Amino acid sequence: MVLTGVNSARDAVYALPAQRPTYIAHDLRSLHHNAVELEVAPQSVWRVDARDGTLTVSTNGDDNAGDGLSVVRAVAWAVWDAQLDAAHIRIQAADEQARNALKRWSLLSGVID
Repeated sequence: MVLTGVNSARDAVYALPAQRPTYIAHDLRSLHHNAVELEVAPQSVWRVDARDGTLTVSTNGDDNAGDGLSVVRAVAWAVWDAQLDAAHIRIQAADEQARNALKRWSLLSGVID
């Protein structure tokens, strides 16, 4: 799935099983990138803990070398892996870096700013 404005990060995270992308990228230029880097899967820079319908995202390091979408890939994988009901998922940040990354993609629950 490319996030060109037609699709958003939220679309990927909350996609129905039959509509879930294998890869998430900014645009079609990503066709020239290593597919493993774009795969929806756990990401080394992010830790996502699922408990009682809440995902808590924290950082394990610096994501400056990536494309900024690793948090989206990590959260999408965690939602899908936990088989959570999209209507009842709460996503929260455990630290400032996670908060900023989640805000960038409008993935924080209950945040209006």
